[in-house]
Amino acid sequence: MYICSLKLRRGACGTGCCDHRWWTSSTGPHGVDRYTELVEPTWTLGDSRAKVVAVRRQTQRSVTLTLEPNAAFRAGARFRAGQHLNLTLEVDGRRRTRCYSPANGENDRYVELTVGLHDGGLVSTYLRDHAHPGMVVGLNGVGGDFVLPASRPRRILFVSGGSGITPVLSMARTMKAEGADREHHLHPLRAYSGRSVLPR
Repeated sequence: MYICSLKLRRGACGTGCCDHRWWTSSTGPHGVDRYTELVEPTWTLGDSRAKVVAVRRQTQRSVTLTLEPNAAFRAGARFRAGQHLNLTLEVDGRRRTRCYSPANGENDRYVELTVGLHDGGLVSTYLRDHAHPGMVVGLNGVGGDFVLPASRPRRILFVSGGSGITPVLSMARTMKAEGADREHHLHPLRAYSGRSVLPR
């Protein structure tokens, strides 16, 4: 069964042993994912996961993760620029899930998440301090209605504040990748004494 599982993941087996329904029922109560993940944690048919391939700590209060999603994530709901998704990881023996908006373009191979530190925040603090390449996280729950219109506007103005910059970056990168002749401007808001104002 173990050899067959490797062939299934690589699509190299031409026999009936690689029929998903057949050998999922043959692997016992745990299902195939519990065996393939022993070889590689992202080799799962049902669980959407991603491997951290790069970590950048550009400020003391943030960390940017570059994630490589597995096939199960790519086979799910298609990510559209501006949407959010759920990231799940284990902290102190318990699974924790938080929602983040990717900053990558919607057709990019990798998912880019920038996590801002929240004072006392369990997950944001853990990621800032302990995220590392090779770390595997759960990745699913693509959703949200803040997306680009199907018919792209000729000119567009983005106004964002705080962590709201990430979905806007995703939109800007998506439009840049499309290569159309469009004009777009990005105006981040800055906070002064609890107020957000447009930069001068």
